[in-house]
Amino acid sequence: TALFAGACFLTLASLVATAWVAMRLIKSFDAGFAALDRSLLRLGHGEYDGRTYEKEGKTEIDKLFAAIDQTRAKLFKADQEITENERARTFVICELDAALQQLSQGNLTAQVEESFPKEFESLRVSFNTALHQLCSAIEDVRDAANIMHHSSAALSSSNDELSKRTALQTVVCERTSTALTRLTEMAAGSANSTSEAY
Repeated sequence: TALFAGACFLTLASLVATAWVAMRLIKSFDAGFAALDRSLLRLGHGEYDGRTYEKEGKTEIDKLFAAIDQTRAKLFKADQEITENERARTFVICELDAALQQLSQGNLTAQVEESFPKEFESLRVSFNTALHQLCSAIEDVRDAANIMHHSSAALSSSNDELSKRTALQTVVCERTSTALTRLTEMAAGSANSTSEAY
């Protein structure tokens, strides 16, 4: 009977110990999954700077937490890059908008002087090059207009001079014609007088 009582006691003690271990395991799993759930919810709401899982272990929950931490770090980095790119785009748009407003008001020297972020620098260079070519084209048109104006003025002056010379030559021709007519008349009169004298 003492042996039976000892066996019953050992069995009961084993059951209690097993129940205690099971309760501890369940409690541990519950706590781990609750923390895992909270961490996933933070990620879902875009909270990438949450507290990392400090426990190092080889259980499945530990591996899940390690994967979540890696995901959080990558998402945080991607979020920072998106914010930085948005800031860069806003800066580029504002600079180009200001330059275009100056250009629309007739300011042909409104080049974008401040360097753009690396991925947008070619846009700044292209804008400045196009503006420089536009200025050169306008200068060429202005020079051509000036040449045409001077040529027209010179042609007009030449026409005036030619007109004056033509008028002068007409007067000279008329006077010469008149003088020749008189000379002819005088010669005819002299011939008549000579013939009457004989």
